Amino acid sequence: MTGAAVRRRPEDVLWFDGPAAYLRLGDGGPWLRGVALGAVGRYADAARVLRPLRTSSALSALASHARQVGRHEEAAGLDARALRLAATSDERADAAVGLVADAVGVGDAAAAATCLAVAADLVSAVGEPAWRARTRLAWVRAELALLNGVPGDAVRAADTARGEATAAGARRHVAKSLLMRGVAQSTCGDRERAVADLLAALDQAQALGLVPLVWPAALVAARLLPDRAAGLRATAADAARRVADGLEERADEFVARPEIADLLAR
Repeated sequence: MTGAAVRRRPEDVLWFDGPAAYLRLGDGGPWLRGVALGAVGRYADAARVLRPLRTSSALSALASHARQVGRHEEAAGLDARALRLAATSDERADAAVGLVADAVGVGDAAAAATCLAVAADLVSAVGEPAWRARTRLAWVRAELALLNGVPGDAVRAADTARGEATAAGARRHVAKSLLMRGVAQSTCGDRERAVADLLAALDQAQALGLVPLVWPAALVAARLLPDRAAGLRATAADAARRVADGLEERADEFVARPEIADLLAR
């Protein structure tokens, strides 16, 4: 089978061409559709698709969406249920990686480290292609390193994620990896590389319609580029409003987050 033929599968359209392209395709089943809807910031629509499924994969996707809007405790409950229901190595890895991110989100470095050890073992058991599991594991390694105040380790982990995603041709995962590496580099004081990664992440996120990645990439870049800050903050604010619109219910919780409230107040 040729590479072009493989790319025509709905899941490959989602992973490699991007969620907006997948949604235009309109095929592939409810889990893929729910993942795609969340990736473009249509969280309420994603929840309506995913909640009835009651599967491990659906719960992991819902947990990821909850994390993206700051609902880390809710995400932890969903990931724990996903791990209990998991029947495949991919599902177990997804849920375990999610639990690391949930612990990081509430600032519990010790719990995150414990979960990371479990997640690493489960990811190592995932059969090929395992690029997605390895990329997500590298993301949480980077997040934990930042929480522990070791930004150099975060840069290296984010670079590992970027390498995995780039080798796979997974454009959305490349964009998120660049965002994470840019944040880590800014924490290290490497302004030039941070700006390059953040602007690349922003460009890719905008091109792919990844609204949840647009606002953080633009906001962090604005802090590093005073001459462009006004325009970048306007981009971030527009994306944050679109995320709030996509939440429908409980949007007030998202806009009340300090960084979002400050962004929208200006």
